[in-house]
Amino acid sequence: MRDKYKLELKWDNVERINGIITKVNNARFTGPALKIAHKIQPFNSIMLDLTPQHINTKEFKNVKGLNYYWSKFAWKEVMYCDNTVFLGNTVFESQFISNDISLKSTDFIIINTEQHEEKVHVYHLVYDSAVVNREGKVYQY
Repeated sequence: MRDKYKLELKWDNVERINGIITKVNNARFTGPALKIAHKIQPFNSIMLDLTPQHINTKEFKNVKGLNYYWSKFAWKEVMYCDNTVFLGNTVFESQFISNDISLKSTDFIIINTEQHEEKVHVYHLVYDSAVVNREGKVYQY
């Protein structure tokens, strides 16, 4: 991905609420994509596609059980501060985030926003994304 389209979703910690909802504490967006993005609005969400990290899993290879690893990340509050967008009241809505991935406080998600410029955004429902560790290494689940 070209650097100008890189958006990072970071947090202080996550808390599994149930089999679908994972609460995200002190979530924030950072990265070069904020310089070209429209203003992020409160009471909004983004669909993250984490499927490429799961291609080697047994479930993905099973044609009958073909899965797409999408997660809705939703927020209610937005506050801009310098080069960071702080998000309040945030959750992941996804069964596999709640049950299959143990997100650590040092992990974060890299989001590729390249296919979401205004003229092409309507043709792309999800954002290509990856969960990475503090060193930026992509996890393979």
